[in-house]
Amino acid sequence: MKKAIGIAAIGLATLLFMAGQSSVVSAAGLPDSSIISVLHSKLAGHNAAYRGVDACSTKGSVLLHGTVKSEELKMKAEEYAKSINGVTEVKNDIVVK
Repeated sequence: MKKAIGIAAIGLATLLFMAGQSSVVSAAGLPDSSIISVLHSKLAGHNAAYRGVDACSTKGSVLLHGTVKSEELKMKAEEYAKSINGVTEVKNDIVVK
């Protein structure tokens, strides 16, 4: 009986710890490497429109750079970046050519 209670207590403590950890992760957002991966995936879904665009992220601050063919594409890239969990600001240095 004592063994079963001990196992149950360990299981409950583990669940509580994991629940606390997941709320910390979701509140903080994604790490920078994941932010860039998600952004690249969003941009890659638009064929060649964003082929000349790249980005970097530091502490949730994203810098977009490169070239696109229209102001609309430039603004859309910024919207994509802003929509990612963990992004705190976006600096859009994309040039329209």
